[in-house]
Amino acid sequence: MGRVSVMCFFASYGLALGIELLRALGRSKLQRAATLLATAAGLVAQTIYLYVRSQTTSLPPLLSSMQDWMYVLAWLVALVYLFVSLSDRDAGAGILVLPLILILIGAASLFSPAVHTSLDLHRSWTMLHVVMLVFGIGGLLAGLVVSLMYLWQHWRLKSRQTAWGWITFPSLERLHRWNKWLVMTSVPLLTAGMAIGVGLVLSRSGRDAAERVWSDPLVVLSLMSWCVLAGCYVWMLVAVRTPGRQMAYLTAFSGALLLVTVLCSQALSRLAKGPALHGTSLSRPAGDRP
Repeated sequence: MGRVSVMCFFASYGLALGIELLRALGRSKLQRAATLLATAAGLVAQTIYLYVRSQTTSLPPLLSSMQDWMYVLAWLVALVYLFVSLSDRDAGAGILVLPLILILIGAASLFSPAVHTSLDLHRSWTMLHVVMLVFGIGGLLAGLVVSLMYLWQHWRLKSRQTAWGWITFPSLERLHRWNKWLVMTSVPLLTAGMAIGVGLVLSRSGRDAAERVWSDPLVVLSLMSWCVLAGCYVWMLVAVRTPGRQMAYLTAFSGALLLVTVLCSQALSRLAKGPALHGTSLSRPAGDRP
């Protein structure tokens, strides 16, 4: 198992995407089975890699490094995609989800693989903080994909572009229901994760840390994304009926904003010549903070 590398599951997901693109030439059950098989192989290889990594560092993958944190995020997206594809044979999400998985794995190279071991008494709270953020962000990224599928399907039906053959999406009603549940699940997880992260920073650094937290542009971006999601969450709770297209736009905007925040956080810190930016954001687990 120790011989499993990043290239193993990256190549498997890339192969799955290639097969999915080839379905444009003609849709068949064999091609669908090959796509699911390649995705499952990548998921198994990635699971083995994360397990070996956790045994090597004696820490869970979410606590070992930012790089592993990104790999876990990609693993969650792949797991959701495989589950949706197996439960709904007409779901054509692969054309959108597989590139996202490859982007997350590729973006992990921007993050430091250094292992963080200075968790001490904060380890249990840090673990809870990171797990909530990863599951919340994973659910939001899944919501981003579902929202894009909804908007695409809505445009196709409105313009009467129905004969696409190889790309078949679920009904608008089903996509709207998936999007609603993803938002309802992600917002509480992100809220709790952010609150715990801020509490960890303040408990370690005192009141002086508050100014650094609220002046961090990454924190501002994270809060903007959270505010959009929170507004969408409250809207779904109080509204008798939530229009699917409006909710898809809101979810897609907040998901894209959060994805940019996650991918740009380490790039900005690397470009900075001085010390890394301090503070709490959705893109940095508490274990990565000094």
